[in-house]
Amino acid sequence: MSNHVHRREALRLATAAGLSALLPSRLLAVGAAPELAGNLKAFARKWVGPGKVPGMVIALGLPGLQTRYIAQGSQGFIDPDAMGPDTLFRIYSMTKPVTGMAAMLLVDEGRVGLDQPICDFLPKFAKMNVQVTPDGSVTEVKPAKNPITVRHLITHTSGLAYGIVQQGPIRQLLFEKGL
Repeated sequence: MSNHVHRREALRLATAAGLSALLPSRLLAVGAAPELAGNLKAFARKWVGPGKVPGMVIALGLPGLQTRYIAQGSQGFIDPDAMGPDTLFRIYSMTKPVTGMAAMLLVDEGRVGLDQPICDFLPKFAKMNVQVTPDGSVTEVKPAKNPITVRHLITHTSGLAYGIVQQGPIRQLLFEKGL
């Protein structure tokens, strides 16, 4: 047996979640809550354990009902603390696809354009400067040729520096500013 979540299983869960959005909220909340919670508990039991994942927390929020939390396992293979609704997760780069999907929903609704400058939402980005020399002086800058767009942010091509990969004076400046 494989210890990885199979695409078909993930697709089934995603499909069920998607189809549930089409049901009237009262019907979903009253009729499906116990079965859905049971299925999620079984899913958690199946994937939590040695050689799999140490633990997981699932939040089940249905209209008109209090949010239920299904917690299984521990916070780490060598960390005995149990998972719970208040467990903190270090998701690092997983925020990128989540944020990208949220932005694409706004694009789909026509509320945001992919090639729309972000200064429309964040005015401080209206007059951006770029370093003349990468990893050079933070005072040797010139005006950016183009504005940063939503597309740039989603595809990580905005040119904004990351403290963990940036070198030189800009890294020191980011550190001093607590960024």
